[in-house]
Amino acid sequence: MSDQLDLAPKRRIPRMRRWTLQLAFFMRGVAAAWFVKGITWWMEICGFDPAASFESKRAATKAVAIGFGVLDLVAAVGLWLLSAWGGVMWLLAATTEIVLTFAAPRVFAVSDLRIATLIGLIIIYLFLSSLSAREYDPD
Repeated sequence: MSDQLDLAPKRRIPRMRRWTLQLAFFMRGVAAAWFVKGITWWMEICGFDPAASFESKRAATKAVAIGFGVLDLVAAVGLWLLSAWGGVMWLLAATTEIVLTFAAPRVFAVSDLRIATLIGLIIIYLFLSSLSAREYDPD
């Protein structure tokens, strides 16, 4: 029986493409950072950060903290799952942070380095997404 040819159709396992793999690594790295960022928001909200008294802050600042606490964790999960909605949620969180810094500096202000880092991450994400979408899989 070992002399017979195996005529059963072979299933091809699709190989990961170069830019798609780099995009996946990037999204997982950003997901880990955004998860930590979301946890630090909730540490502040729940009072685990003694330097930041959440109760004494203005209502708008509290709303921003709770909003980013939820949005950052949702974006982190979506990015980790490599889903399209995760990228959208992350872009929403990052651009909202940038816009709020300029639109409402008394409510939400971050350093120029953080803004530059966010803009850089957005550019890298869009660049890798573009290259990944253009990749041709000959299989």
